[in-house]
Parts: sequence; C-alpha cells; structure tokens
Amino acid sequence: MTDERSQVLDRIEDAIGALVNQRHGPGRLIGAWEIMIETIDPSRPDVTAWMTDGRGSMLARRGAALSRSAVISTGATSRTWTDDE
Repeated sequence: MTDERSQVLDRIEDAIGALVNQRHGPGRLIGAWEIMIETIDPSRPDVTAWMTDGRGSMLARRGAALSRSAVISTGATSRTWTDDE
C-alpha cells in the first residue's frame, strides 16, 4: 500500500470514527469497515464498475463482500465488476 493511499484510508477511518461516535457514543472501537463505490463512465452510462476498499478483519470484510454480491445479483445493471482491494 502506498503512503498516499494509506493516508487517504486514515482520513476515511477518521470520518467513520466520527460517525460511529455520533451514533453510538464515545468509547466504541471500530472493527472492520468496507466502502463500496459504484463508478459510471459518462461516455458509457450503461456500464458501471465497482470499487471496494477497507480495513479490518478479513472475516468481517468477506461478510460485506457477500452482501455486495447479493445486491448485484438482485438485478443491478452492472456489466463490469472490478475489485480494487
């Protein structure tokens, strides 16, 4: 992982921590987290690509990946799948 990428993930984790603190109160620890982003190429709006990233236990992150796969299989129009983990 590059230093720049690591710094970006640190900032995302700080934002997630702030959301967790707001919703659940201080003192909660963040376990695993994963973000899922759908990207659309403006020149080909019928094609989407998926990007995921995150940190934490692989077991917990795999659970999120299974959920993501379930969403896709329920009729999402994604024609391209990329996983930038």
